[in-house]
Amino acid sequence: MDDLRKVEINPTNLSEELAKQASNYLFVAERAVDAESAYEEGKHTIAQFEAQLDGQIRAQAVVDGKKTTETAIQSAIILTPDYAKMKLNLIRLGTIRDRLSAIKSAWRMRQDLIIEMARMQRQEIDGLLRDRVMEKKAT
Repeated sequence: MDDLRKVEINPTNLSEELAKQASNYLFVAERAVDAESAYEEGKHTIAQFEAQLDGQIRAQAVVDGKKTTETAIQSAIILTPDYAKMKLNLIRLGTIRDRLSAIKSAWRMRQDLIIEMARMQRQEIDGLLRDRVMEKKAT
């Protein structure tokens, strides 16, 4: 992921920087989509696991002839070791998703900056050319 964060711009070769920008941005954007997908899949898996545990806890309460509360069911779910592992994994996936989203945003800003730098460079060149033309007309 470290290579994805290399968004510096070589101002002496803006043409090459702009040419590479689209493929680099696409690479980062694809990784960001993959991370978002993994996070959403993790959320879905946890929801399914919670529902399964909820059903098991309620069924066991009926078998035991005990009345249970929503709070007791939620507590039992949270205390399940596999549930805790799944939640920690989801936190990690969320962190990766957020990091890639920030990197994607940086690459989008990089593109805007390259375009602005190229525009300013073009204005400088146009200004120099105008000055030369005016000097030639004056002589």
